[in-house]
Amino acid sequence: AFVAYTKRAMEVDQDQAVMVSADKVVVTDFMGNVVEHPKTYTVDWDASAAEKGGWDSFMDKEIHEDPAAVQRTLLGRLDKNGNLNLDEVRIEEHDFKAIDKIIVIACGTAAYAGMVAKYAIEHWVRIPVEVELAHEFRYRDPILTPRTLVVAISQSGETMDTLMALRHAREQGSKVLAICNTQGASIPRESDAVLYTHAGPEVAVASTKAFVAQITAAYVLGLYLAQIKGAMFRDEIAQTLDSLKEMPRKIQWILDTQTNAIQQAAAQMVDAKSFLFLGRHVGYPVAMEGALKLKEIAYTFTEGFAAGELKHGPIALVDEGEPVVFIVPPAR
Repeated sequence: AFVAYTKRAMEVDQDQAVMVSADKVVVTDFMGNVVEHPKTYTVDWDASAAEKGGWDSFMDKEIHEDPAAVQRTLLGRLDKNGNLNLDEVRIEEHDFKAIDKIIVIACGTAAYAGMVAKYAIEHWVRIPVEVELAHEFRYRDPILTPRTLVVAISQSGETMDTLMALRHAREQGSKVLAICNTQGASIPRESDAVLYTHAGPEVAVASTKAFVAQITAAYVLGLYLAQIKGAMFRDEIAQTLDSLKEMPRKIQWILDTQTNAIQQAAAQMVDAKSFLFLGRHVGYPVAMEGALKLKEIAYTFTEGFAAGELKHGPIALVDEGEPVVFIVPPAR
């Protein structure tokens, strides 16, 4: 609301109040004590980023911003020697080297982004990665140690379930790293470190560009851990980063060449009462995310499953005329 007038913003911490008058701004705690020198930051987008700008909907606009979101998330991650450099991460290298387990906490789309990243990080770093729904995490007495890295993923940085899970993890002595799109939000402020996705404001209710940016940031984290732990050769990391840098171009190709085919397919399925999304490996969480998107925007009953589970019950849901969407990534 204020970006058209200023890009400077002030962080307001837990249990603080702000009093604004014509000539000053005062931050106090709930006891009335004045907070001296409250932290400020600069918003890295302008007012036009939160406008439709000629698009039919914010969601359509934000889908077409996917390439730029990935590109900005990767920007500045390599130093002059070709090493991954995460300047904003405030966790020492020796602490990263000691990590023997990663737990991703998130909700909804962010949880599916974490599930996609799990496959890559376990393959690259060779340590176990668990993905937990944040609202269930603190109710099941999770096993947390100082050698556990908890990764909290949230577009807004204010997801209350994720924030409460984060606090529980820190109380148990675990390090917490946030993957977030919003500067000054509660989750990055209360974490030990943060990777910002720099995807720009996401106005649409259904998350799109934040999803691909979160996966990108989690991949960067995985490669950084592989570099520190010596789990991958330097040329392997460089080759994988080169593949990531190709993603904006490849996403743009899909947007440029497949839009008509997608619209034609949608027109054929517009009267369907239910949908089934299936996938294997990384296609499984992407299928779950696809099902979530259709629920959110079409208000249509949709389920996502691991493809191998189809014969163990879900096949009973398949009926004549019901569209089944398969997510088929390239063979590894």
